[in-house]
Amino acid sequence: MVATDMGIEEDLIRPWGLVGRQNITVRPDMPMVWPTLTLEEACIKLQAKVPYRLWIETATRKPDGEPDWADIAAVSNLQSSTKPILLFLKHFDAGKQTLLGQGHVYIGKHKKIAELGPLILERMGWPTGTQLRLYEEIKATMIEPMTVKATFAAAELQDGDIVCFTQVLSDPEVTSIIQSGNYADPPRFYDYLLNKVSILFSERGAADGEDGQFNLELSKKMSYDQIVAKVGEHLKVDPTHIRLSTVGASNGKPRAYVKKLTNQTLATILSGPYTGYSMSSQSQRSDWLQYEVLELSLAELESKRVIKVTMLSDGIMKEASARSSHSKSSINISIGRV
Repeated sequence: MVATDMGIEEDLIRPWGLVGRQNITVRPDMPMVWPTLTLEEACIKLQAKVPYRLWIETATRKPDGEPDWADIAAVSNLQSSTKPILLFLKHFDAGKQTLLGQGHVYIGKHKKIAELGPLILERMGWPTGTQLRLYEEIKATMIEPMTVKATFAAAELQDGDIVCFTQVLSDPEVTSIIQSGNYADPPRFYDYLLNKVSILFSERGAADGEDGQFNLELSKKMSYDQIVAKVGEHLKVDPTHIRLSTVGASNGKPRAYVKKLTNQTLATILSGPYTGYSMSSQSQRSDWLQYEVLELSLAELESKRVIKVTMLSDGIMKEASARSSHSKSSINISIGRV
């Protein structure tokens, strides 16, 4: 049934039972090589929980017509100490900021982790000598660097584990990636994926449907400076001249301007301050911010104070009001003839 659904010949697929681990991940644990067992019996044998989930492995055909399974020992003796282990590969491309699966490989568990390097280079078509860094994806919040001199057995890797690899970058390349607001290594990129949110930005005061709306994918851990850096990059304006405000949940109107505070993150901006018995997030959108492009930097604006000036002409015949701003040390007023 599965072969028909996948459009693959029946002898070129092999199901693996998926089991839950103590760290709340689900991984392939053992190939189902008992054709006479029922699904219920196989489920009991694998100690799998309901709902029963399977991973389907596929193979190519050898010149003699037989399926080219890479782990003959795994089929003949599941308990063999020499049988290879199944590892999944993921490639983190720091330049493109992508994390893509690259299939699976089999390798002896008593081999050194460094011996995985040539297999990766061949899989990716990279030249010999390309330097790699390897990480084990234990779970989404645990991406640990691997010691290449250790064996897979010593590192406690087993069937279904995930190895993430990336090319070694030069210090200038790392600096450039970080300065652009991106991530130079897998642990930080995984953290970004875990905390990624899509935020709608619109120009403050613009009518509905007008140009100026766009969406950005950001991390909930981003600071105010990192947020406006991404907005400034999209708008092609100086990020220091951008001011943000939250948006009302009921009417879509701008609320208070966002103050730039220490230890402030996108998550705290969107959740709003605590207001006693309730959270102000109930009255503001958690996926929408408005922006305003200022004529001067936000830091300069926040260092000034708005005052009202009334100018009276000779004889107090008429009056006109003007607004200006002054620093804490002096007042500078520039106003036309009344």
